[in-house]
Amino acid sequence: MKARSRTSSRPRSHAPRRVWRRPALFFVTLVINACSPTVPSSTSYCPLNGSLVAQIDGVAWSADCVAATNSVVPRYIEIKGNTQDGAQWLTFRVYAAQPGTYQLGGPEPPVVGVVSSAGLNLECQHHPGTCPAWGTGTGTITISNLTGASASGTFSFDLIANTLTGATGAKAVTNGRFNVTF
Repeated sequence: MKARSRTSSRPRSHAPRRVWRRPALFFVTLVINACSPTVPSSTSYCPLNGSLVAQIDGVAWSADCVAATNSVVPRYIEIKGNTQDGAQWLTFRVYAAQPGTYQLGGPEPPVVGVVSSAGLNLECQHHPGTCPAWGTGTGTITISNLTGASASGTFSFDLIANTLTGATGAKAVTNGRFNVTF
């Protein structure tokens, strides 16, 4: 018997393999990059729309991450700031349509659902679940500049403990300043 040759007289095409090489390489690269541990960029989880600083019980504090909202209906601005590690938060909302000084707690006479408020959370990394929180007590927010694109001003609060979170005592937030963009 004659041995069969494995070679053919017609040329063998490698085109199908070449077509699959690039997509396969792309897929492997995509899977490796998607599964690799990465640290997100600061802008993906830590917005910086300005500055927010204060003294909390006499200790200087500043936010690494600042987010601000300018709502038209109902008319309010809300500013949220936290440390990069998320352990400390300071936030306030003030119902205001123009520059001026506003009392924490809302306008006089009060309008249902329109209450200016403030909140503070500290040591969140050291507490599983709810971290100690302080909320609206008394204070003022002075808006010196308010446009559709930005706001700036000062604030001071005496916040009361939310005892359901394990917080105790009051917190004095003084010398507060904000300068934010929306």
